[in-house]
Amino acid sequence: MFARWSRDGARLVFRTNRKGGLIDIYEKSAAGGGEEQPVLSWETQVAAGVRSVTLTTAD
Repeated sequence: MFARWSRDGARLVFRTNRKGGLIDIYEKSAAGGGEEQPVLSWETQVAAGVRSVTLTTAD
């Protein structure tokens, strides 16, 4: 959910709750090949004290 394109259009970054309701952030090639790669795990967010994750674009 909430997918965002990378600036160069080569990757998609998205949130997922496939681990039973916990939110993780992954990226995947926009060309469709390769595996999804974790960008930010729920465990890392908890350790950093993050309370909410929203994907936004930065100018």
